Amino acid sequence: MSASYRLAPAQKKNLEGYLNRPKISRWLDESFHKGESRPRHVPPELGLDDVGVHVFPDEMTCRVILVGAAALTPTAKRFWQAAVSGGVGQSPPFSAALKYRSGADFSIPYYLPEALERILHACMEILSAENGWLSVRAGDFLEIKARVNCAGVEINSRLSIDAIPDLADAIQTRRKVLLHRSGKHWPAARTLGMTEEIRSVLLMPLAVGKRVIGLLALGTKGEPTAESLATLDPLAESISFSVESNAVFTDLSAHLHRMALLNDFVRTISTTQEVAQIAQRMFALLGRAFNTSRINLIVVSADERNAQQFITREQAVFSETVPFDVIHAAWMNEKGQVYHPATLSPSDRYLPAYRDSRSVLVVPLRYRRRLIGLLALESEKEVAFSVADEHLLVVIASQLTSLFENSRLRVVAEQRADNLALIHDVVERVIGITDSWQVAQLAADLIAKNFSYELVIVLLKDPDRGSGLNVAGIGGNAANAVTQGLRKQDPEKGWAIAFKVADSGKNILIDDLGNNPDNPPLALWSSGSAMCVALRDSGNLYGVIEVRSQKKNAFSQSEMLVLESLAGILSSVFSNVERFDQLKTTVAQLNLAREELQARITAQKLTESRLVQAAKLAAVGEMAAGIAHELNNPLTTVAGFTELVLQELPDQSGARADLELVLKESQRARTVVRRLLDFARQSESTRIRSDMNEVLEEVVSLVNHLLHTNGIELRMNFASGLPWVRIDRNQIKQVALNLIHNAMHAMPRGGNLVIATSCQKRDRKSWITFQIQDDGVGIPADQIEKIFEPFYTTRSTVGGTGLGLSVSYGIVADHGGFIEVESQPERGSRFMVWLPVEG
Repeated sequence: MSASYRLAPAQKKNLEGYLNRPKISRWLDESFHKGESRPRHVPPELGLDDVGVHVFPDEMTCRVILVGAAALTPTAKRFWQAAVSGGVGQSPPFSAALKYRSGADFSIPYYLPEALERILHACMEILSAENGWLSVRAGDFLEIKARVNCAGVEINSRLSIDAIPDLADAIQTRRKVLLHRSGKHWPAARTLGMTEEIRSVLLMPLAVGKRVIGLLALGTKGEPTAESLATLDPLAESISFSVESNAVFTDLSAHLHRMALLNDFVRTISTTQEVAQIAQRMFALLGRAFNTSRINLIVVSADERNAQQFITREQAVFSETVPFDVIHAAWMNEKGQVYHPATLSPSDRYLPAYRDSRSVLVVPLRYRRRLIGLLALESEKEVAFSVADEHLLVVIASQLTSLFENSRLRVVAEQRADNLALIHDVVERVIGITDSWQVAQLAADLIAKNFSYELVIVLLKDPDRGSGLNVAGIGGNAANAVTQGLRKQDPEKGWAIAFKVADSGKNILIDDLGNNPDNPPLALWSSGSAMCVALRDSGNLYGVIEVRSQKKNAFSQSEMLVLESLAGILSSVFSNVERFDQLKTTVAQLNLAREELQARITAQKLTESRLVQAAKLAAVGEMAAGIAHELNNPLTTVAGFTELVLQELPDQSGARADLELVLKESQRARTVVRRLLDFARQSESTRIRSDMNEVLEEVVSLVNHLLHTNGIELRMNFASGLPWVRIDRNQIKQVALNLIHNAMHAMPRGGNLVIATSCQKRDRKSWITFQIQDDGVGIPADQIEKIFEPFYTTRSTVGGTGLGLSVSYGIVADHGGFIEVESQPERGSRFMVWLPVEG
């Protein structure tokens, strides 16, 4: 009950209870939907003097007015009918418009297509219009939501507000504009979709307050009457609220649908590691979400020499490897941002993957300011993708970026592990050999075998000839043919690359030997590409290793790095074969490198687990938001009615203590619900460059008195000269407060609290850390992994909700950082927050 007149609180309460009875509720529903005033006498126990209740429904706003009277005269009934319809004295056409003559009913406010079509029909009937459409404003455009006899516009199509001057004038002034066929803007008005017989078009903005939320366009064969135009003014004001409610409900439904899709997307692909598998699952989800099968996914290789492109053909996902320049690397590096034109034009730098695409939405896949690919949606329709589609695709692209980068890092890590193992095999086999030529031949054979190279040549410096080079080892499938060819040509011919590397000391990677006239071909064997590295140690040149392939672009930068690593090790072997101990040290270094790689793999798994935790928090956040909203209203009702009862209840009543307990517990439950909403709400974050020491000092000033009264001694060890970090100060303060409060609860009898800051290096990055350390009860080892999970708490008996650390974890993760925990029972805990330094 929104409002009442001349009802005492007890009478109001009795009446509400009476109206909530099932039988009475059905009577109200029937009265509302039939639009009739059906009086019903209330029982005497309600204290209303045995009056009758008369129902007057407002179908536009879905509300009713209840009038209590023994009887109503015809004049009184007309008065209340006029009042519920929008005011006394409304003209008959307006009343007729509120209840559409053909039986249309506005009592279904949240079914947008049907409700808006009924509103449009009612307005057209008042104006005797032949054509018409109703639109909802979307930024600088109007989206058509209902139309009648308009062949030039489609449902959900867009009209630019600035395209027609009178249209922009109607929006800006919030006043109706009447266009005539004789007017100067009539040619532009033809884009409104009216038929040829239309002689005038009425543009009526729909406004809520000062906001224009939509527009009506009604076309008539003649001049509208002044009476019909006057009738539309109050009607437009009335239907604006219904139109906005429909639009808000539709947007909310679309948002929930997108959130469900995003949740489904994360759940579906988060367990997949291969890029091809991710693409297969992703294309099906994107097609269903954006109503298009034209999807173009490009993922750049680690060395940026080529890329893998995924597109759909005949309802299947196909992939192919393409050179990096084919996917317009210049466009990607130039733009580096979302590309969402209204329509595609021939002058666009982006070339569509599908021949007849008319519109496109392109989102770059960017990881740490480095572009690793792009995700594009295409459509044969113009203006096929909305701003909401753009926002959703950006979120999906961010998830894909992490997945693709993790997949790439995993592949790179596996390749490096394999390469280290192969390098280790080569080194182990050559150790102990005291002849350089035997080392060269064995190295050539092992490199060709382990890395599947067609031709590997090791040339050693000739000590008798100064800068001369001799072929000391040849390995690979082409070894026999090249060996025979060497007998038919000058030994120095064909090794121009090796001599160039030996002279300059700079390693070379050539993708196309055919375009390099300085490199003559080998006899009996054609070469397409090559890489050549020097065998140099402590400034001394011992030779070169040259690897060739018959294919062009056969070698990548990563393979070049592997060969350089091998050359460095072999250079040590050649420098002193007898220095066995030095080689053992090198092997030990390789083992350390392998352990470091394993540690990185472990760190990567930890990162993946954090991503899973973040996805879990997102899912729980959505669930928490739904639960909180469902609980908030009934809790508010319980608390409100308990307060009303307490106001009426005498102080000496025996039930008063019980009701006060009910009020107290309902208020505590509302506090928990509010915490849930805080946990789930995505608030706008404002990040600025800040001094972490200053932020923590502000937090300490808030809790200093509380610490003192609880017998806790505070010690602050703040490092000086810390670099600044870009953070949301309020969010980071909340993290610090949560951790300090947890530390206080861990020391019920007092203790020592240490707050410290520092700058540290980790994973080749600079981090600002702050730690909260106590000497309290500590955390058992089997509970540490659970403390960041929502609703997990060890203080449930004293009001803990288990959301503080979950919220803190989400805030720090959103800043690109993480939280580490160290704890021992009865010895205290230490929480360390890592935040990246601004680059």
